[in-house]
Amino acid sequence: MIGETLSITYDGTAIVLERINQDNFGSLYRKRVSNVEYDLAIRHNTSGGAKGSTPNESHNVEFTRTVFDVATGVGVSVRSYTVLKALRGSDTAVMEKVQNTLVGTLTPSLVTKIVGWQS
Repeated sequence: MIGETLSITYDGTAIVLERINQDNFGSLYRKRVSNVEYDLAIRHNTSGGAKGSTPNESHNVEFTRTVFDVATGVGVSVRSYTVLKALRGSDTAVMEKVQNTLVGTLTPSLVTKIVGWQS
């Protein structure tokens, strides 16, 4: 279990999210600061795996930052997520290396290009 709180850093600021929901397949962590809400959701899933074969496991992590208009209460969200997917029993060290490679590749310059519809 990850715990009741989860520490993140947003734009150089440390934020402690509190778990507000948990079931057998994931958790939701949240922190509201004034009119800004930070959510981090973790979800787990198993798929595929015909009888006698090894199923795939998916582990989804989604971070959302929502800014609420003070006057109307309407929120505008920006989110990013990643999925760790492999056959059940795969080497977690390899999964970690693949994920770290992706994160390291998403430099500010590349993200700007991707958001600008470049591929």
